[in-house]
Amino acid sequence: MRSGLNSDLGFSDADRKENIRRIAEVARLFLDSGMVVFTSFITPLRSLRSYAATIVGPADITPIYVKASFETCANRDVKGLYAKAAKGGVKHFTGKDSSFEEPIEGDSDWVISTDEQSETESMDTLQQKILPIIRP
Repeated sequence: MRSGLNSDLGFSDADRKENIRRIAEVARLFLDSGMVVFTSFITPLRSLRSYAATIVGPADITPIYVKASFETCANRDVKGLYAKAAKGGVKHFTGKDSSFEEPIEGDSDWVISTDEQSETESMDTLQQKILPIIRP
């Protein structure tokens, strides 16, 4: 999304909110057409997570907290954003100079701790949780 529809946005609070709004609106459009939608994006603030849920609709959202440290994300970063942020090249970057509010109990349906699981194990956990929901 950030390299296409949201390529005009940075990481300021206003840009983050607009990023979430656009993603949620697109998800809602696909849901309204009868599709199953998966999205993955960083929502650093509880207010942004609530905002996305309001747009998508509480009955159609299953928030999952994919827990990962800054270091884990940096090690897996294929775009080079974490390295750039570490050198000060990206302002307002989550985990570096912009905070992240961890979900509190009830904010997310599941937690997948990628610091404790391999990528394959994390994917397996996700599939075990998601498949029963999307299969009739």
